[in-house]
Amino acid sequence: PAESPLTFPTKNTKQIKELEVAAAAYLAAIIDGEGSVTISMDKRRFLLSPSLGISNTDERIVDYVKSQLPILYWPENPSNSNGLVRSRRPIWRMSLNGLVVGKTLKQIVPYMTAKKARSEAVMEFCQIALDREWWHEKQEKYTARQIELFLFVRQENARLGNEWFQSK
Repeated sequence: PAESPLTFPTKNTKQIKELEVAAAAYLAAIIDGEGSVTISMDKRRFLLSPSLGISNTDERIVDYVKSQLPILYWPENPSNSNGLVRSRRPIWRMSLNGLVVGKTLKQIVPYMTAKKARSEAVMEFCQIALDREWWHEKQEKYTARQIELFLFVRQENARLGNEWFQSK
């Protein structure tokens, strides 16, 4: 288990700072509106990876998120599905991947609404991984509960998308 609630016992340790209440609430609103919380799967190696993504066109918001979270980001020019129409403004896509997502969400989830259930599932997935330390022992990579959480998050993300398309 982790020694501190904000550090990780892995080789690639990433430290996250403790967020102030206002910052955590603001980030929760950004993630609820412009973000994605998921567990992605590499089918070749059967690796599950928690991730938190945020896309935005306002550079001030991008700078704020960068100042609060240990994220990766890159600018893009968005286009429609066939690539013929380009936006006038660049969009920044930011992501946070790995078990650090659980520690980040732990501070933000109390203020979330729309993506709270799947964020809690991702947090639990990360916590199980940290508690098990499977990389030090000879055991399966994922527990049955982690697989359930992965499927729940996947279903929640698909359900939300289906409801959006049906309402149009």
